[in-house]
Amino acid sequence: MKITETMKEAAMKVGMLMARVDINTTCLWINYQAKEPSGIRQMRKKKECQ
Repeated sequence: MKITETMKEAAMKVGMLMARVDINTTCLWINYQAKEPSGIRQMRKKKECQ
């Protein structure tokens, strides 16, 4: 019984450590989609019309 509980605690600690490492190394900008500023879009429209 003691070995099973010790293994559960060890597995839990390793899991928590891996989750913490994963959170700290995840790129927050992975889903970031850059948008053009509206001023640049207006300049392009003017240039196309000329």
